[in-house]
Amino acid sequence: MKTLVIIDDEVFFRKSLINFLEKQNLYNIAGEANNGQAGIRLIENVKPDIALVDISMPVMSGLDMIAALGTDCHTRFILSTGYEDFDYAKKAISLQVRGYLLKPLDHRELMETLQKVSDEIDQENSRNSYVNNYFQFRDLYTRQMQLNFFQKVISGTTISPDDLEKIPVHKTSDYLTILMEIHNANPEIWDEKGDFSLLHTILENICREILQPVCKELIYIDYSQMRQYIIMEKSSDFSFTDLEQSCLRLAGIYDNIAQISTFFCCGTPHEGVEGIRYSYEEALSVFHNRTASSSGFLYFMPQSHSGDFTLKPLVYNDILIFLRQQNSPALCKYIDEYFNDIITKKIHIRQTWSVAAAFLTVLDGFITECSQRETLFPLLENALNTYQNCQSALQLKQLLQSTCKAVLDSLADEKNPRKSALVSQVQEYICLNFNHPDLRLETIASHFFVNPQHLSAVFSQESGVTLTSYINVCRMKKARQFLLEDSPSIQNVASLCGFSDSGYFSKCFRKYYGISPKNFVSLTEENSY
Repeated sequence: MKTLVIIDDEVFFRKSLINFLEKQNLYNIAGEANNGQAGIRLIENVKPDIALVDISMPVMSGLDMIAALGTDCHTRFILSTGYEDFDYAKKAISLQVRGYLLKPLDHRELMETLQKVSDEIDQENSRNSYVNNYFQFRDLYTRQMQLNFFQKVISGTTISPDDLEKIPVHKTSDYLTILMEIHNANPEIWDEKGDFSLLHTILENICREILQPVCKELIYIDYSQMRQYIIMEKSSDFSFTDLEQSCLRLAGIYDNIAQISTFFCCGTPHEGVEGIRYSYEEALSVFHNRTASSSGFLYFMPQSHSGDFTLKPLVYNDILIFLRQQNSPALCKYIDEYFNDIITKKIHIRQTWSVAAAFLTVLDGFITECSQRETLFPLLENALNTYQNCQSALQLKQLLQSTCKAVLDSLADEKNPRKSALVSQVQEYICLNFNHPDLRLETIASHFFVNPQHLSAVFSQESGVTLTSYINVCRMKKARQFLLEDSPSIQNVASLCGFSDSGYFSKCFRKYYGISPKNFVSLTEENSY
């Protein structure tokens, strides 16, 4: 319902008009005034949609009042007057008045004019909403596209020419990556259950302001998780000293304004798209090489590294698959073969440390994925604190194998303790209904008549994984079984496992097993043959 005010010096006219409009029950009468000055105060306080204004009033006329309110006023004005004067009409048009009525008012004409102005308001609101939505979705699309692009770069995925055209990364420019970890956020302000979108916006705005002067251009800032990365294009006068001062200043501002503690690890500049990934891996290595006594900023210092030995992205996937399968013998064998290759090629110990740090990074991500970081991180922390004491690849190999085995053994033990009847019933329900597309936290909670948040917390605490992850694992195991036993089409397997989109099913399968369903079937058939 539109709000309306009446500004007229004739008391009888105002009361009569208010009485008539209230009976129509189409407009909310928000106030009345008897002259232009009082009308300005009324409109500024109430901000009505429409104002019915008399032209000739004491103190200040209606036209002078409208002119004084200026172009920032969003109220639509309808003028009324007892004088049929063209000069008034001309001035009214120049002030963008939406209607012009002669007294005594004809009620039918008044309602038609009000309806016309109301329709204009609705059309303008709709147009503004469309424009706002367009720019909002455009920004979201651009940000998501950038996120996907840089995730591909960091993971070593092949970048298409179309992707390169959309992102401002040049072949001949040097880029470096900074990892920034939020390692201590004030729980009273930023608790785990809160929405971090406000925090991310604050961090990004401050980061751009502080770091922009020390680089040629800030290409991307990722605030999708609690460990962020910043990609910048190196300027001609770049120095790590300036960057360190800016990062420490940034950390101080974050601590004072947002009450969060941060730690910065920086890689060295490298050329082109591949350089972003190299710099990221260096920053990641620095992150895992840091000690408790490290300053708030560290950067990678290259030693004698072997150019013909680089850690391929596929290695990360292989390790993660063995961990998810909890196949300790296969993982230990993989580490054994990998480090035997390092020993054969006589890779420098500092580069071998970086490889070990990368292996431990995957292990860290895995225990976080299993919601067991608080329980299992002490095992990982011991390896992180001691791996640089190893003076040979053989010692590093033994450390990694013992750490991975300890983590997987602890996970196996964690699965055996007593579970509540609710968790057991939920797990059984998921196994029986994995093929339902609508199987998710809310529907399961509704089935058992419990609060979704409570169910999520209890399930994660007792089973060691989130409920969503448990559903996905169940579906992936069933999908593998279907593909091995019956070899149906990918689309049929997706449907049997509760996926309405076969493309999304294939993506989930590849993420879990490290291979697409199609290639899995082909590989199985070849092995069978």
